[in-house]
Amino acid sequence: MQADYERNYLLMNARVRVAFRFLLFVVNIMAYDDDTKITSECFLTWDILEDAMPFLTQPFIYAIGGYEGGNTLDSVVRYDPTTNTWSTVASMPTKRCGHGVCIHDNYIYAVGGEYGPNTLNSVIRYDTTTNIWSTVASMPTKRRDLGVCVHDNFIYAVGGNHGRNNPLDSVVRYDTTTNTWSTVASMPTKRHRHGVCVHDNFIYAIGGYDGSNPLDSVVRYDTTTNTWSTVASMPRKRQALGVCAHDSFIYAIGGYDGSYNTLDSVVRYDPTADTWSTVASMPTKRHGHGVCVHDNFIYAIGGYDGSNNFLDSVLRYDPTTNTWSTVASMPTNRYGHGVV
Repeated sequence: MQADYERNYLLMNARVRVAFRFLLFVVNIMAYDDDTKITSECFLTWDILEDAMPFLTQPFIYAIGGYEGGNTLDSVVRYDPTTNTWSTVASMPTKRCGHGVCIHDNYIYAVGGEYGPNTLNSVIRYDTTTNIWSTVASMPTKRRDLGVCVHDNFIYAVGGNHGRNNPLDSVVRYDTTTNTWSTVASMPTKRHRHGVCVHDNFIYAIGGYDGSNPLDSVVRYDTTTNTWSTVASMPRKRQALGVCAHDSFIYAIGGYDGSYNTLDSVVRYDPTADTWSTVASMPTKRHGHGVCVHDNFIYAIGGYDGSNNFLDSVLRYDPTTNTWSTVASMPTNRYGHGVV
């Protein structure tokens, strides 16, 4: 058990290790016997901790589906930051690209997307503990190039495209406890190929394409009032960009500006000041890539470089030093994939 404990402890990211140590501290306090004035040593087994806090056993980054050149993928690979290696896990039951992905509890959800000429409303989820995919309730509307995020027990599907050029302003949300979808307030602007993230109680929809023009506009949804409002626009129009929230900032990474320019630039938004600023650019231009946060790093995974090259390369940004570095490449190049 001690060896397993040490192995799993090392797999945790830095923040989770802090939470783990705090939990052990609290447990030791609870083991103090006020009658005898004796503190007994309490052992918290990994099995108990895993049942109580399943996120501790999710140390991987997943890249899901997408395009490989002209082929739509069902394959899924995962990256282990501790060993800097990729491995293959169970494939999706349905090939898809342009889908949205998110993680809730032990499950990774793949929402909508397209396969061939068909836009999808189907939703599947992957159990990270059993390596099995299953089907859950479909969305009421088919969507590709949508934004997906999690807030509380809900998964939000924001905007997207109903066909080849039919962008949506509608937003639906999935209740993970009842396996049902419902409609919430629509965005003030139709958009697809945008980025979506959650910061505090707000959901941000950033950039994208409205069917005629690439967008620099940013709107945010207040989950407490079911209303949308407009905040400061990005300094440059971007579609097929990567978006994530980290600490006090929201990052917009790469993308395509609609004028035949694939971007390497990165900007970040301060919600408190309602302002955008520029940080270090990526060493490689890319759009249609996946972006996620793991530990204290931001990863930009795969995509297209604008020069007829689909990418398997992976970049990692350190916000504390404002620098990018390269880590192990995926075994397959991917564009329009999902990353968590």
